Amino acid sequence: MKRLENTDKVLPCADYDRMVRIWLDASVEAHDFISREFWVENAEAMRTRYLPAAENYACLRDGEIVGFISLIGNCIEALFVEPWIQGTGVGTALLNKAVSLRKELELSVYSDNKSALGFYIAQGFRVVEERTDPVTGCREKVMRKVVG
Repeated sequence: MKRLENTDKVLPCADYDRMVRIWLDASVEAHDFISREFWVENAEAMRTRYLPAAENYACLRDGEIVGFISLIGNCIEALFVEPWIQGTGVGTALLNKAVSLRKELELSVYSDNKSALGFYIAQGFRVVEERTDPVTGCREKVMRKVVG
């Protein structure tokens, strides 16, 4: 896999159909502790309610959207990268975009999503709370990063 290149771009995005496909593929793969049906059932709400309410940025590689980040205020509500391209710098580029826009960032990540948890810790986030997600019943960690 090639690393993030100077030709990759992080730009505002409203291609909700493409973003939902990435979200669904990445969610099913990263969250094998939650049924695939849960993600499929929530795809339409993601497309019509959650993404339109957020400030969205996509990472384009060779002109194709390969990942996105969604912000509401200081909260990272979503950061998803195509599974086949994870580990090549796309997630870091998206997170760097958020860091350039906010002085403080907060997010929630499922405790069983060890890969994402490790990524956020490596990026300077710290766990500030542990709780149970009321929708899935899964444990999650609230993480925060102060910029600067």
